[in-house]
Amino acid sequence: MKLWTKLRALFLRKRLEREMAEEMQAHLDELAERNVAAGLSADEARYAAQRSFGGVEQFKEQAREVRRWGWLENVLQDVRYGWRQLAKHPGFTLVAVGSLALGIGANTAIFSLVNAVMLKSLPVPQPEELMLFQWTGRHAPHPTRGRIARDPVTKIETGNAFSALAFTRFQENAGELADIFAFASLEDTKVRIDGEVETSAVAQVVSGSYFAGLRVNAALGRVLTPEDDRPGAEPVVVISDRFWQRRFAADRAVVGKTIKINDVSVTVVGVGPPGFVGALEVGEAADFSVPMSLFPQVLPVMAVMMKRPGFIWYWQVMGRPKPGVKAEQVVATLDEPFRQSTLEDIPNGVTWDPQQFSAGAERLRLQSIAGGQGLQGARANYSRSLAILSGLTGLVLLIACLNVANLLLARGARRRREIAVRLALGAGRPRLVRQLLTESLLLTGLGGLAGLLVAHWGSGLILALRPIGGDAFSLNVAVDHRVFGFTLAVTLVTGVLFGLAPALQATRVDLTAEFAGGQTGAKCRSVWRWPLSQVLMVAQVALALVLLTGAGLFARTLFNLQREDPGYNREGLLLFNVDVSAAGYASSQGVEVHRRVAERLRAIPGVTGVTFSRFAPMNGSMARTRITLADRVLAPNQDTTALVDDVEAGFFSALGIPLLAGREVTLRDNVAAPLVAVVNQAFVERFYGRENPLGHHLTTMRAVFAKTPGVADIEIVGVVRDAKYFDVRGPVQPMMFLPYAQDSSGAFNFSHAAFAVRVSGGVGEAAAAIRRAVRELDPKLTPADLRSHDEQTARLFRQERLFARLSVFYGGFALALVSIGLFGLMSYTVARRTNEIGIRIALGALPARVVAMVLGHSLRLVLVGVLLGIGASVAAVRLVTHLLFGVTALDPLTFGAVALVTIAIGLAASWVPARRAAKVDPMVALRCE
Repeated sequence: MKLWTKLRALFLRKRLEREMAEEMQAHLDELAERNVAAGLSADEARYAAQRSFGGVEQFKEQAREVRRWGWLENVLQDVRYGWRQLAKHPGFTLVAVGSLALGIGANTAIFSLVNAVMLKSLPVPQPEELMLFQWTGRHAPHPTRGRIARDPVTKIETGNAFSALAFTRFQENAGELADIFAFASLEDTKVRIDGEVETSAVAQVVSGSYFAGLRVNAALGRVLTPEDDRPGAEPVVVISDRFWQRRFAADRAVVGKTIKINDVSVTVVGVGPPGFVGALEVGEAADFSVPMSLFPQVLPVMAVMMKRPGFIWYWQVMGRPKPGVKAEQVVATLDEPFRQSTLEDIPNGVTWDPQQFSAGAERLRLQSIAGGQGLQGARANYSRSLAILSGLTGLVLLIACLNVANLLLARGARRRREIAVRLALGAGRPRLVRQLLTESLLLTGLGGLAGLLVAHWGSGLILALRPIGGDAFSLNVAVDHRVFGFTLAVTLVTGVLFGLAPALQATRVDLTAEFAGGQTGAKCRSVWRWPLSQVLMVAQVALALVLLTGAGLFARTLFNLQREDPGYNREGLLLFNVDVSAAGYASSQGVEVHRRVAERLRAIPGVTGVTFSRFAPMNGSMARTRITLADRVLAPNQDTTALVDDVEAGFFSALGIPLLAGREVTLRDNVAAPLVAVVNQAFVERFYGRENPLGHHLTTMRAVFAKTPGVADIEIVGVVRDAKYFDVRGPVQPMMFLPYAQDSSGAFNFSHAAFAVRVSGGVGEAAAAIRRAVRELDPKLTPADLRSHDEQTARLFRQERLFARLSVFYGGFALALVSIGLFGLMSYTVARRTNEIGIRIALGALPARVVAMVLGHSLRLVLVGVLLGIGASVAAVRLVTHLLFGVTALDPLTFGAVALVTIAIGLAASWVPARRAAKVDPMVALRCE
């Protein structure tokens, strides 16, 4: 009952006051009526009643004390008063809130990205119980599809892909596991629904225990079971909730519908729960899940590789220990079966020494990490980029807070008389500090609310710029409890941390001096009374210079990357992909159809060269293979890998890559001809040194599958000049080029080819002509991702472009805040020194001397900030050295240009206050004195 009374007093204050006044007035009226009845006059009756009743206001105050919530009412009073103060100065409020909104919003946007990439767990029951298996050792003795991390010092490798045989051994020895399951993303997924091809489709292949192990149930229909994962089972698929909503508009009739995945008809048996898109790498959202038994059918390219048990390490494996069982116990149980499965996987007939495989297998060890977030490889790659983005936005918030703190200092100086009066009337300094802190918290609260809106817009913009991941990257950065908590924490810390110092400074008032001279007396003083404001100004300049230095280095990096010569002629080069399977052709018809497309394109006026290959130039992806030389043994610590691509005849001529020795790939290099390869200079240097490589033979995994084991050697028939075909960063890597059509096993998919067309005229007109020509050949064929070489290369620089754009924007914003802050500080300084300046002018100082005095003081502040900023920048840029290209971390041109720009902006911001000082009327000083 007492709590209810306090709550009513808090929220129904006016109503209770009215009721209390009415009740007391009723008592007085009743007493007056009794007095009148006793024979007193009306006036005497009212006076007697008041004397009898006692002090009305005292009774009201006693009643208020009983029902009031003292501290909370004081807080609300402070809030109401602070709100009125902010409303009285809309210009100050807008500038402060706008600065904080951008600072807090930018940090919230980046944190929402960090939260989605690094912090979120899988949306499954008890994700903390999941464990993800990995292997560690010198190197995997088998081709491994998964991510491999290599320690640069110890050379120890860690991978997360296992063979199918290893997974079988895990299942056979899983006594301490409640569940164990395997999964892997499905490469080259093409989904056809009702005859229409779905773009950007991502599928995964999972074991029958996948959904049960994750404790995931279907939102509609059922999930996959072990019965679906046995040979001869009905082909089925489970689709994600988001795909069901987007493609089928949540139609419940989707269960039982037949769709095609890589030309294999499968039946939809269920829809996954909302928010669940699998346990693949972050951003890799699987909309289709098919059982492992369908793997050889939906991915024929792997069919030959899967003939030998577990030959390719392809599968990620996760599990849940039984209650009370630790992860270390599980690993100790499965370690020996894992290494035995590795030894059993040694392929028969491979030209490599089997002892190499055995030694590699013996050194491997099984380990596990927490699996609550799914696969972890991508998170490690993204962590550094996210840390840099967080650092940039953190500097922006810090500069915005320093600017607001300076504004609060200036505002506190203008309120000195008000604060002095309140202190003189008995208000304690802590009470005034609390009031001023409340106002700063109101400012940051408004900035935080506006920052959530900025974050909503900024998150979408950042994702559109693709700071991490590729085109298929999918991420949900919606505001959740973590993001909201982060914003609230930043808002509170900002309000207290940068509001406390101005509040303490503003309440440090000498009452005697203030009332003796007031504001006029204060103006007569020639000493600087606000050193804290200068310190904050110097800090702003220093931090702004750090951001501007980063902006200059990132901008120059992006410029250098775009101008880097890849080693071939990129002028007039158009790139696109053609997938014949989407038009209904079989994979075996791929080479023929692609050559027909090439012939049709050569007939277009202005086309000077046409070729195609497995991978497009500057596509950011490339196959890598391990090399074994037929006539020599490589050193144990030598890197035996090289990039590999399959190219059509005339590839090097079309791209303008000079042939240095031997010959190019020709049409004679077909399936019936001996295996041949063309290599680049880096390949020769790594494997042959100064020796002529022509005529030498080697073996790769491609050769093992393409020909009969034991005779799977490749002859080097040509050497071409080095070119940055994969990426413009770093040195040219060893690379070998194999004939596109030279494959007798059918292991490699011919349905897809990346075309390169060189034109002599306008790129836009040529692109339209290419589309028409392909449609004329077959209306069902589509030139996908048609773009110029420069556009294709620009896609590789998303991260650099994001860093450059954000740092330039943040640097410009910081400079704007610095100029505003410096303008305000100099204006306030001139106002406080008006009398001193007037006396100087009265004594003969020229206006130019006064201008120089004010600009000189501003320049000193800026120079100190620039020097501190250069020191901070030297330390900070070392963290981003790996992102720079064509420019050193201590580039003098960038540092010099940034320093000059900052000094120029500082002087420009101080020019108006300096001119105002030069126009001071000397009579102001005479009146003051």
